[in-house]
Amino acid sequence: DLGTTGSIQTANPAGAEQLGFYIPASVISSNAGFRGHAISGHWTLNVSDNAAGNTGTLKDWGLMMKEGLPTPPALVINWAPSFIFPNDHTMRNITVSNSLSGGCSPAIQLLSITSNEADATADPGDLASDIQGATTGTNDLAFQLRSEALSSGNGRFYTVTYRITDIAGYQRDTMFAIPAFASPGRVDPSVTVAAGSGTVTLDVAPRPNPLVTSSVISYTITAGTASAVPVLLTIVNNRGKWVRNLDYSSRAPGTYNVAFDGNAADGTPLPNGVYAYQLTIGAPYNSLNTGVMIINRP
Repeated sequence: DLGTTGSIQTANPAGAEQLGFYIPASVISSNAGFRGHAISGHWTLNVSDNAAGNTGTLKDWGLMMKEGLPTPPALVINWAPSFIFPNDHTMRNITVSNSLSGGCSPAIQLLSITSNEADATADPGDLASDIQGATTGTNDLAFQLRSEALSSGNGRFYTVTYRITDIAGYQRDTMFAIPAFASPGRVDPSVTVAAGSGTVTLDVAPRPNPLVTSSVISYTITAGTASAVPVLLTIVNNRGKWVRNLDYSSRAPGTYNVAFDGNAADGTPLPNGVYAYQLTIGAPYNSLNTGVMIINRP
């Protein structure tokens, strides 16, 4: 591909002699094509004219290799439910939907599902086989996870990883977490809630999540609010206990990105586990939007 958009299949229009560069009908840089072969050496071209009633002559040809930047495949993924509750040790059905883009004909496969808590411990009521119905290495978009969390832990979460691979061999892994709450409190992820005459939208997927060193929680106050409104963004643990305020101010319409380093209000690192963030807006604080935050430091 030398920047042309002409297909090799349309290279001989109406008998006119034609000279130029053409792209192949299919990708030839994949594992089944030229990938991994040396450029030097002897190359053989086989020509096939599949159109009846005409003939043509190939006078000369050459092969020019162009190395360009790869376009890795991208993935937008959604899953339901976003968290599982109550802590009753039952299996819950998880369904995944996705949208693939970029790359060359990307395909998705389930790479792994893991839990941050051990399977079948001595904890009362803890059962075995917490992950069921998942076939790794396939396009598996439905499986089951056990709804339980250890009483001695900081909250269970399952980490699900999908891998996207295109026919050129480019890959990208996408990971998300599904927490299992012992006591969710008011952890009910929503998208948009009322805020006076305007609205507030909270990004219910902090970037990144799980948090390893730091993360960012974003929210937007849309135009329509008469003036700046009070905003309170807090972090609570999976027992519903307050641990820190991240934002406590008055905000005009706009988008705000709030950094979170995974520390409590006194600056000490929070234990790995499942947390919730809660955004309230307005006076009085009658608009609530919440989401899930995972802390998983090495």
